[in-house]
Amino acid sequence: MADPVSRQTANTAMARQLQQTIWALWVTGLAVIGLAVATTSSALAAGGAIGGLAVMVLGIRLRQQLRALHDVNEHEVSQVRREADSKMQQTRQEHLELRTAIDEHAVIAIIDNRGCISQVNANFCRISGHREDEVIGQSFRIISGRVFERLAWRKIRRQLSDGKVWRGEVENLTSHGQPYWIDTTIVPFADAEGQSYQFVAIGTDITQRKKAQLETREKEALFRTLAEIAPAGIFRMDPDQTLTYVNQQFEQISGCDPTTVLGNPWTELVHPKDQTLVEFAWNRAVSSNQLFAFEFRFQHADETEVWVTCHSRAETDDSGNVLGYVGTVSDISERRHAAEELRASVREKDTLLREIHHRVKNNLQIISSLLYFQAKKLPDPATSEVFQELRHRLSSMILVHEKLYQSEHLDHIDFVEYCRELIDTLRLQMTAQGEQLVVTLNATALHLPIEIALPGGMMLVELLTNVQKYAFPHGTAGSAEVDIATDGDIVCIIVSDPGIGLPPDFDMTTSSSFGWQLIRSLVDQLGGQVTVDSQRGTRVTIVFPYSSANTPEIPAHHPSYAAINSATAAIAKPVTR
Repeated sequence: MADPVSRQTANTAMARQLQQTIWALWVTGLAVIGLAVATTSSALAAGGAIGGLAVMVLGIRLRQQLRALHDVNEHEVSQVRREADSKMQQTRQEHLELRTAIDEHAVIAIIDNRGCISQVNANFCRISGHREDEVIGQSFRIISGRVFERLAWRKIRRQLSDGKVWRGEVENLTSHGQPYWIDTTIVPFADAEGQSYQFVAIGTDITQRKKAQLETREKEALFRTLAEIAPAGIFRMDPDQTLTYVNQQFEQISGCDPTTVLGNPWTELVHPKDQTLVEFAWNRAVSSNQLFAFEFRFQHADETEVWVTCHSRAETDDSGNVLGYVGTVSDISERRHAAEELRASVREKDTLLREIHHRVKNNLQIISSLLYFQAKKLPDPATSEVFQELRHRLSSMILVHEKLYQSEHLDHIDFVEYCRELIDTLRLQMTAQGEQLVVTLNATALHLPIEIALPGGMMLVELLTNVQKYAFPHGTAGSAEVDIATDGDIVCIIVSDPGIGLPPDFDMTTSSSFGWQLIRSLVDQLGGQVTVDSQRGTRVTIVFPYSSANTPEIPAHHPSYAAINSATAAIAKPVTR
């Protein structure tokens, strides 16, 4: 955009030049007319009437042409003046708009060669808090802060005096003494002799940016302080996963040299055998914007392996663009070694426990076999039957130890499968004795610890043995149904048969039968309850808790009885016949 003053000066000069040209032509025309008149007079005096008349006519026509030329020139001058005025008005409007735009954005102050403020704009007053009449004529030091103290005004003045523009960030003070920052450009203006007579300072308020930079530096300093005293290794990476910062703990854990590791991908520190898994886990976490958490090995320069757990997350801006990554690594080598030793110890103990269960099962099997052979030698059938009952009770113990020996878990077994195999074993033993009992099992999956499963299996054996002995007399084939259900932490075992039932005067609590005494003892051990219904056949219901909060040998008055009482009906109802 051209300078408005320069454009006005050019238009004025052009108008003056045109006017001078018109006056020169006018004067020349008058001279010619005078010459024509003089010539005409001489011709007439000489008696040449016709020639004199011709010259006179020529002069008149020349004067008319000059007048026409004068009128044209006056019109052109007027047109040029109107165009110049229009352009001048347009230039002034553009100048005003430009100044308004600058005033809205920039802080402007004009300083004379004495260092005094001669003019400021509204933005200057708004930001500084000073009124215009307070600063006009005052030294610029009324607003200057520490920047001019450090850089020295004389040094800046020397640069400006050499006709050079000065640029810098200036810290000024408001009327209340509060600092504010201006990104300033100072332009010197010189007179015809080259002497600076004023300086125009124009700048942009960058106070918020400076505050943000200060906060960033403070946070960065705090981060580095915390990073250096943190017990974990801390690292930062750019979006390309190139290391830009590591603390001392990271150097010790990874065994890296910071002078060589910075600027390189962090995966170069990972053990070669773990790199594929680490890169896969990293890419999956980054693509889903999730926390990267993984355990792997660092390999030192001396090929020493260090197990670490690493956690890392992306740093993003307000728009979600990834600025980099920050993370931590912790040395877990001792924990890994301890865990490996523990696993080895567990494997040894697991093998030992399995061997114990196997030996116990074998010993019980030997005892069962001895009872079998001894029973065959006894002449008294009643005594032989006692030996057979003992063998039945041993079957539940033998099967439990066999299940534990075969199970992957030594702390619990599949109770339903255990009961199913226990029923099959009893049926085989009864068949060998010439007796038949068809047992139907209805149950859902249930796992119980050995201290609960073993008493449950023994009670089931006692109840089925009673069914086989007393429910179906005269050697008739019998049947029984076993239902196992759960309600929360409550287990319900129901053994029912359609046999002849129990005697009318039967009382389970006072029965001297060894089998019923054993059942009562086992129920008390589990903290449960047992009920007997002999209206249609016989129906025995055993309910007990099995949660981890309940351990063996719970007394009969344990609070869990309230839950047992309320759950018994709900569990038993679906299997009522």
